[in-house]
Amino acid sequence: MGQRKIILTHNSQLSNFDQLLKDIFTTEIPNVFVDEIVLTDKNGNISKKTGKEIDGPIPLNPSVDSPLSKIWNQETTSVEVFLNIQKVEKFVTMETKKLLDKFDE
Repeated sequence: MGQRKIILTHNSQLSNFDQLLKDIFTTEIPNVFVDEIVLTDKNGNISKKTGKEIDGPIPLNPSVDSPLSKIWNQETTSVEVFLNIQKVEKFVTMETKKLLDKFDE
């Protein structure tokens, strides 16, 4: 398979949040944070799927056995994962607040 790229999309109010995300090493992305996946094959054909159309998390390694690996193959030249930073930011902020609120009790 050819190249893979993650494209970050957001309307974030936190200017450093996308930099923080780049510093975190992950092996998969929960599908709820993905707006769209665009696959291009060797013939230039493009197919698109939304994160909701993929069952389970989206692995960043195409050799991982998953529903997405069935569409990643030797004919795929690129996979673009459109990650919605605003959704990630909202989730992280909510979960951090819940954790910190437990310490205030």
